[in-house]
Amino acid sequence: MSLQRYLTEAGSLTRTYLATLGVGGWLKLGVVVLFLGGIGAGNLVSNLPASPELLPEDGGPGAVEAIAAAVALGVAIYAIFGLLAAVLEFVFVDSLAARRLPIRASFRANLRPGVWLFAFRTAVWLATFAIAGAIGWLVTGGVTDPAAVGTLQWVAIGLVALVAVVTATAVDTLTNGLVVPIMLQEDRGPVGGWRR
Repeated sequence: MSLQRYLTEAGSLTRTYLATLGVGGWLKLGVVVLFLGGIGAGNLVSNLPASPELLPEDGGPGAVEAIAAAVALGVAIYAIFGLLAAVLEFVFVDSLAARRLPIRASFRANLRPGVWLFAFRTAVWLATFAIAGAIGWLVTGGVTDPAAVGTLQWVAIGLVALVAVVTATAVDTLTNGLVVPIMLQEDRGPVGGWRR
């Protein structure tokens, strides 16, 4: 089959899908796409106010509590929005097959695989940061003072970080595009979907 025919069929299926949604379906689809497009945790956490004036001047126990509260808030926001985005990933794929978008019913039906997907994504990114951090620690020889790190070491750390982020992003993208439909169709977890 030629590429032009694939594109023509894809365009026809897309028009049919969008036409069956109606106005309410378009609004629901907009909400789903906002979460899938990254409106969630990363943007909100990065926009949290982080001002030194908010910390006590003496740097004592109050400062530790303030930092712990900020970290806990960031983790909570990440967990809530990350979980919503993971479940809505399945809602979106499910809607493509059903050609309708019943968010509430589909959300309940896809909560368990969404939790598995969220856990998988979190594990991938935590492993990425851990590996990149360990390599960065080895490259610098365990130096804790940034001023003592040489230029070549900074370049090496930057390259390690770049490779780690590109790899994790590729895994995440392939999971969304290929593994999520397999998980949905065959009732598998993320690891089983990757094996498939």
